[in-house]
Amino acid sequence: MSELLPFKDNYKNEKVVLFAPAQSYNTFSYDKYKELKLYKKCCVNGSILHKEIIEDLDIYIWAGDLDIPEHSTPSYNPIMDTIPLINKKTLKFVNCWTDGGVTYGGNTYETQLSPNKAQEMGFIRYNQVHEIQIHKDNYFHKDLGGIETGPDGMSVAFHAMQILLYMGFNEIVLVGFDCGGDHSYKDKYEDDVCDWGYGLNHQLINRWKLFKNFVEKEYNNVNIEVVNPIGLKNIFKEYDKITI
Repeated sequence: MSELLPFKDNYKNEKVVLFAPAQSYNTFSYDKYKELKLYKKCCVNGSILHKEIIEDLDIYIWAGDLDIPEHSTPSYNPIMDTIPLINKKTLKFVNCWTDGGVTYGGNTYETQLSPNKAQEMGFIRYNQVHEIQIHKDNYFHKDLGGIETGPDGMSVAFHAMQILLYMGFNEIVLVGFDCGGDHSYKDKYEDDVCDWGYGLNHQLINRWKLFKNFVEKEYNNVNIEVVNPIGLKNIFKEYDKITI
């Protein structure tokens, strides 16, 4: 149950910069990293609340808590209002199913958007995995096209990374993946909250370490680097091609 299959290896051996909405994003500028301006651009979740991102975007991936929209976060409605402003040429992906279905744990929780609503909004829909993987050693899947496979449901970070790898990118530069702290748009939405708390979230950092092992095993030709690393420091190489 996934619409990802037609995108497998469509961007083979291409480069992409992936944006997330953590505080370190606010220190990023293409003036300092001019080479990245030539990469494909992808962002996740509330990153589209930054005008400069939405104006130059190739891929958007939206994924989040399993109880949204019933218990929406403060940034949910601003994101919903911003999605129609995304360029029609931008690929949009969203998690619509969990473990091959639209319910979670017997409850009526939906993922970020219902399958029907997502289709109406022009999203490419995919399945995420959650409960079915808890008692398994492998949290991550290389094949994202099946009913029982899909990106790791813990964080949109792993949704995006697994989808980009599936699409064939062999260089991914991360910006704004701090693993905790305020969002980069906190000044615009003062009642905003971060799912990962306001210090470093070590559970999330440990999952990144497992993800690194997965990449080294399944995608050993892929290079992953981080601009201004905080939580990912010493996990992935720091991107340091600064333009003077």
